[in-house]
Formats: sequence, C-alpha cells, structure tokens
Amino acid sequence: MQAHGGWQAVEFARLARPQEGIVSVYARGRDYHKVLRARLQKLSDRIGEAIGPFGHRVFTDSAPVLEAELAARSGQGWRGKHTLVLNREAGSMYFLGEIYVDMALQPSEPVTAHCGSCSACIDVCPTQAIIAPHRLDARRCISYLTIEHAGPIPVELRPLLANRIYGCDDCQLICPWNKFAQVSRLPDFDERKGLAGQQLVHLFAWDEATFLRMTEGGPIRRIGHERWLRNVAVALGNALRATGDGAVRAALQSRAQDPSELVAQVLAGQHISPAFAVQRNLQCAGNLFVHGVIAQPACRRHQRQLGHGHQQHLRATGAGLLADLAHVGACDRCALAAQKIVAANAHDHQRGAVRLQQRGQSLQRLCCGVA
Repeated sequence: MQAHGGWQAVEFARLARPQEGIVSVYARGRDYHKVLRARLQKLSDRIGEAIGPFGHRVFTDSAPVLEAELAARSGQGWRGKHTLVLNREAGSMYFLGEIYVDMALQPSEPVTAHCGSCSACIDVCPTQAIIAPHRLDARRCISYLTIEHAGPIPVELRPLLANRIYGCDDCQLICPWNKFAQVSRLPDFDERKGLAGQQLVHLFAWDEATFLRMTEGGPIRRIGHERWLRNVAVALGNALRATGDGAVRAALQSRAQDPSELVAQVLAGQHISPAFAVQRNLQCAGNLFVHGVIAQPACRRHQRQLGHGHQQHLRATGAGLLADLAHVGACDRCALAAQKIVAANAHDHQRGAVRLQQRGQSLQRLCCGVA
C-alpha cells in the first residue's frame, strides 16, 4: 500500500525508525476534550445572547453520545469504511462536538458516501481490526489497546504495534480524502515539544513526575504513567527485535525491578536474555530460579522462554551453570547465588542434587502453582 504525499508520507515514514516512538497526531497538542468543551460553551453563550436562556449541555467524546452517527445523519459527512466520519473538504482529521438543546431544530439531510470501491483503510490496518466495511473489532485496534485498554496488551498483537506508543493513525493516513485535511489554526493544537520524534529509550526513562509534567494539559496524561510504560515497553521490545541495539536492551533491563505488574508482564515477554524472563516472572525470586531450573523442568510456558536444551545444559555441571549465566547476562544476585551453590555442593554432588530437587519443586509451586 502506497502512502500519499505530504503530511501523510511524513507520518508513515516514522514507522521506518523503530527506535522512535509514534504518538497519534491528535495527541501531540492540548487535550481536545478541554479545548472543544470550552469553545462549545462559548458558542452556547452566544446562542443564549441571541435567543435568550435555553437548556443545553455540551459534549465532545465525553459521554455515551453516538456522535459519529449523529454527525453522519445530520450531513456533516459520511461514515468511512474505517467507521470514522469523512468530509469532502477535511477528510477525517477533525474533532466532533455537540450541543444538546431543549428546542426543536430544522433537520438537515445526510450526504452521499464517497468511498466507492476503495478499501485502503481495511488493507493498511496493522492488526486487521477493520474486519469488514464499517465494522471495527475494537479489541484489535491499536488506538483502543494503547489508550482505553487497562490490562496487558495481547502477546500476539504486540509485534504489530511496532513503535506506536499512543494511538494509531494508519487508516486515516492512507485515506485519499485526507489529502484535503488542513492544519488547525488553533494554537492549542500545535505540536508540543518532547512527544513527537522522541527516542523510545528516552521516553522509557520518564519517572511519574516527569510523565505528569510532560503530558500536563494533553490527552496522554489520562492513561497514567503505568500504561505509558507498558506501551513504550512493547515498542522497545519490537525495536530490540528489529535492530538488536544494545541501548534498547539496556533500557528494558533498567526496569527489571519495576514494581508494576503490568510493566513486568511486558518485560517478561521481551526476551532481553533467556534468563531474564524467568527471573522477572518470579518477582525477585532469582535465587529460586537458579536453584530450580537446573534440577527440575519448568512449566511449558517457562520451557519456551528458557529453552529446554538450555535447561539440560544447565543441569550438567555447576561450572556450566556459571558459564551460561554469564553468557545470558543474568543479574548479579543470580550469579552470586550460583557461585554459592557450586561452592556448597562441590564436595557432595548427590546431596546437592537432592537439595536442588527440593528447591526446584519450590520454584514450580511459586511460579506455576504446581502442588
């Protein structure tokens, strides 16, 4: 699928830079909820000055209002195959807002759809979330997964996120009608520094105070620091697979002890090293990892992460254990624990094997719930 020229091509080009985080175009400025609500309220006040007091309430993606369908039925545009509202003069790059009033208004007619046989938005969707024209599976939509979804991002979808860390614009970038989109004249929507074009390594280093400061007044703040780290961790894992860059690997390892279970689940699946995933899954039980995997097979999930052949090799000798732990870059605590094991069991391999068997059983009870 070929991108159109101009701003659309510029945005698509960001995907070719896997170590750069992509934030949806709309989210780079001030929070549109605040901007539009304030402007809609001013418009309501002006209407009141013209006709007298009237009952009203303003909305902009802030209540269970079917605003896209209302916009289409009132002639503001037509529903594209990606379900968004398209307009011949502006494409889909605009916000919707409503003023509910307590008076009858002259109805306006809907407009004709102009998508024709085009299926560009369906074809370009990274996760194939547009399952049919005008039908979207939100559970697969990157915008939903990185913004609205509070839990872990499904493992099978993580590679498809690439370096998108907040939202996704692909179905709009590819749409021919968006060549007519115009840059907003409101300074509120100007791109803020520190969000667009930033390196994932830099964004992953933000503590909560920095996150709150950098996202103040913007839409990203509402997902919170934890989900921000979740999104960036997924993108970093994708960047690591694409580039093998040591700085990316180091960034992921830097949060190995992050207290967030949500972040830990992402890190455990990034294969920072064969040992790292198991270490982090055990939540600070690195010593049990060292004791257990050399004596007793892990569960199937951990077999996949560590590799059954690697387990067999670790079982062979204490020297092999130390060499392998050094090779995979195990944490200092695990390496120290391994040294202690080798020293303690050098004079009595049989007794050591029994002790390791018992600790292996403890490992399985801890991480796999095996009785």
